[in-house]
Amino acid sequence: MPLKVYVSVNDNNSVITSVLLYIDNKSYAGTSEFPYNFTIKAGELDIGTYTIKAIVRNKDGKQGETSVKITVKEANYESPDFVSFSDGKLPKGWEADGWHVTPTNGFDDFFSLFTNHINTKAKASKTCDYIEFYATGSGRYEFYLDGEMLSSSIIASTWRTYSFSFPCGFHTFEWVVVQSLKGLYLDAIKFETKTE
Repeated sequence: MPLKVYVSVNDNNSVITSVLLYIDNKSYAGTSEFPYNFTIKAGELDIGTYTIKAIVRNKDGKQGETSVKITVKEANYESPDFVSFSDGKLPKGWEADGWHVTPTNGFDDFFSLFTNHINTKAKASKTCDYIEFYATGSGRYEFYLDGEMLSSSIIASTWRTYSFSFPCGFHTFEWVVVQSLKGLYLDAIKFETKTE
């Protein structure tokens, strides 16, 4: 999976002339065009820890820099019983009318399921007796189990966890947006069978 690097620059007194990206103090890429985003291709970094540094220069010859450490781990393919959209795609068997996987604002990584339209629906089916998921954004959604509403919630601006238990069986789950101001995010969905 590629690694997206987003560099946020604020210079009210001058014009940005370049943003340079370094990996472990080795030049990787540069740009002079907004937005200052970079993509490190999948497979370019071996397993290990790296320092990603951005150096910003303005037309007055001044510069600033920031850095962050990242760790590249072995690929972890998601179980169909835990969905965090980490491959940047909608899982097989899911339906999403008006929702899409976005590479920003994930709960546990970069990715989450997102919509900013009302009357949109995300839908999945699974055999289980418990579901847990995280949501954030601004607006109201309704959560349905087999066509019956279990919850109507106002989404907070921070990630909140929601969990429900029900009789074990094959169930269809739906998240329906009924009011959206700035968009709603859904992530880290866990389907479990707790009864034997």
